[in-house]
Amino acid sequence: MTIIKLDAIDSTSSYLSALWRQGLFAPPVAVYTSNQSAGRGRRGDAWQSEPYKNLTISFLLDYCSKDATQSFALIMQTSLVVMRLLGQMGVPNLAIKWPNDIMSGSKKICGILVERAILGSQSSPFVVGVGINVNQQDFETLTHATSVRLKTNETHDIDALARRLSTSLEESMGGQIELEPLAYVALLNQFEEVLYRKGDYCKVSVNRADYQTVRIIGVTSEGRLRVQDTDGHQFLLDSAETRFIYAEK
Repeated sequence: MTIIKLDAIDSTSSYLSALWRQGLFAPPVAVYTSNQSAGRGRRGDAWQSEPYKNLTISFLLDYCSKDATQSFALIMQTSLVVMRLLGQMGVPNLAIKWPNDIMSGSKKICGILVERAILGSQSSPFVVGVGINVNQQDFETLTHATSVRLKTNETHDIDALARRLSTSLEESMGGQIELEPLAYVALLNQFEEVLYRKGDYCKVSVNRADYQTVRIIGVTSEGRLRVQDTDGHQFLLDSAETRFIYAEK
């Protein structure tokens, strides 16, 4: 995998997508920085990161499948790779908050965003963006955020972490991102085993409606969340239209 380091950039994902559109690089490619000024989160939310304290890295992967289940496989594979890496660094109580956040206890330590190199085009490869809170210690108003430094009391080298994550992700993909059905089921089972607050209750709002209490049951093969309301009725949620309030355990 080609790895490119930038001193500063507005968005590693946008930069990487532009490189591919210009034909300058073929996947797999990784671009990272410790100073990203306009990172993006899910639903277009801004990803806030203190300069030179955290890792923001994006991967261009040789993968153009139109199958919704296979695109969700990218989220699951990346989430599990990041979670294992954080565990090796000593971060405790890790779980994956559906669909693509990594939690340590009740605090968010990493966010993952998967999008097309050309937004809206099903024929372009995927760009996987990963933001890990590494050495930052003050999150001001972000009360539900934490970092590797806060959880382990250790400072980590951003460059070494970028290389380590790139190697781990490439090895996990094994040169074949599109999974056979049995391998996909195994991956989904791994994802569900570490699903944040599975079996617990939380409050959920769909399409900005009033919040209601639901219990998290699991995840479908297409990446939708299965929940159950207080009357025992089960239904499915899409990530783009759903917001959660997780009560402290």
